[in-house]
Amino acid sequence: MDIVLRALISLSLWFFAAAACAASPEIRVLEPWVQAAPPNAKVLAAYLRFQNTGTRPHTLSAVSSPVFERVELHQTVLRENMAGMQKVGELRLPPKETLALKPGGLHLMLIGAKQALRAGDVVPLTLSLKDGSTLSVDAIVRGAPAGADQPHRDQNHSGHASHAH
Repeated sequence: MDIVLRALISLSLWFFAAAACAASPEIRVLEPWVQAAPPNAKVLAAYLRFQNTGTRPHTLSAVSSPVFERVELHQTVLRENMAGMQKVGELRLPPKETLALKPGGLHLMLIGAKQALRAGDVVPLTLSLKDGSTLSVDAIVRGAPAGADQPHRDQNHSGHASHAH
């Protein structure tokens, strides 16, 4: 009987821990995708939409992927008529709103590709919220519609793999 009681307590604690780490059902990730790049590219970009259906704000604080050395939140900025990247520490997800990460704006910078990726491949992403919860999503590698990725494609990302923020 003592073993059964310990097993039930352990199982209950495991379910509690799993529930605490699971993301809020208020946050949905829609249409995650990664822009296809040449096979030797070490830096790629990922896009998606966050939908917060809840009544309180959430904050995306970190992203990781086993396919990349690191993932950073970035914003495309215009300085002296030149588009560039600026690292963003966190993304606030306001209640009852959708936040789009898209070419030419906010995006996930995938740095240090560990393998070549082709259209159709899957990139697993773990999105960590400030409250300690996580979301796991699979982003599909694909090409963008003609012209949709122009603002981002023309930017030089070669320095991202070698510098630290």
